[in-house]
Amino acid sequence: MKILFLLLPLFTFGQIVNKQLINIEIGVPFFNDLTSNNKEYTLGVAYINRFSESFSFETFYHFASSSEFPEFYGNQQETLNFYNELLPEVSEDPSSLAFYSLWHKINAHFLGVRIHYSFINSNRWYLSFNIGGGLYNGKSSYNSLDELIFSTEIGKITAYSEILTTKTETKFFFSPSIHTFYRFHKKLHIGLNFDLYSIPIKSGVTDIPVSGDHYNVSLTLGHSF
Repeated sequence: MKILFLLLPLFTFGQIVNKQLINIEIGVPFFNDLTSNNKEYTLGVAYINRFSESFSFETFYHFASSSEFPEFYGNQQETLNFYNELLPEVSEDPSSLAFYSLWHKINAHFLGVRIHYSFINSNRWYLSFNIGGGLYNGKSSYNSLDELIFSTEIGKITAYSEILTTKTETKFFFSPSIHTFYRFHKKLHIGLNFDLYSIPIKSGVTDIPVSGDHYNVSLTLGHSF
């Protein structure tokens, strides 16, 4: 019983003084269509209105970027070195070199709203499950190997050509999430967001290089007023 009484002040719901919040977020996305990620990050901003003890309304913008493209992409000599270093591994089937050049990347924009149901909604702690949706715009690309020129005299690849395919799409998205934060100052708080961004209606599999579907884990810093 003593432990229970000690914990109760942490989750007391009392009157909420600061009902409006501005959050900024920085995090890491996990795209379903990407197997490796050399560069990945998310950024976002949100406005939240805690209009009742149990419910809040949020408007937000979320940006997610991820890329499998290597650092040497675009440098002809370094790319030649990359392909030549792979030659011993694919000696039985040189055509399989094309597999190693299938790099993908995506920049995804999400503009939407959420309704939060708060399990904890006090002046110090906040924990909610929320459902959101809105408009998604994504630009994704993939690189493919078009041609290799191999010199039998020196036993090396001397030239290559690649094709970069880029496409954009605009769709509606759906986003269930869990958000939490702790107020460490009168008007400042720090928290974590766990989000799923899903595109229910997709283009054909061969049309879009990378789908905007991804999980997101982000750190948030906010100001309430």
